[in-house]
Amino acid sequence: DVPGSRVKTAALGIPSMVLSGFITTTALTLVAAAPAQFEVKELPGWEGPLLTKTYCGFTSAGVPPSGTGVMHFNYIFLESENDPQNDPVIVWYNGGPGAASMFGLFVELGPYYLNQDSLDDPKYNTSGIPQVQHNPHSWTKMANVIAVNNPPPI
Repeated sequence: DVPGSRVKTAALGIPSMVLSGFITTTALTLVAAAPAQFEVKELPGWEGPLLTKTYCGFTSAGVPPSGTGVMHFNYIFLESENDPQNDPVIVWYNGGPGAASMFGLFVELGPYYLNQDSLDDPKYNTSGIPQVQHNPHSWTKMANVIAVNNPPPI
């Protein structure tokens, strides 16, 4: 689909403009409503202050197909390192059932990177905690990023 066009989203039969508006509104609501109790203050394997304000939590995903219980989406929100109030919001879904967006966040696009260096660091051998690396090419350099695990329950 082309954002802003009248082309329908194939899977849902919803105009992409409506779907884009819904996603953007939801993302901005999450950004504005980031409760202080969900702020991440430290990250295992990362030394020093975090590079950006980071929040982790759950949001409702409705009732499961069985009709019993409640499902939730897990998300991590990272403020832009540049201008959080004016920078765009990127909503990241890794895709495919069972493909956790947190994987993409920590090995591709986020400011905190897990790679072979995380395991080769001598601190890993003593603590058992992979050492988080800095990703100088993080998308948070220019945007707020919300990574959402989808579909629930992941």
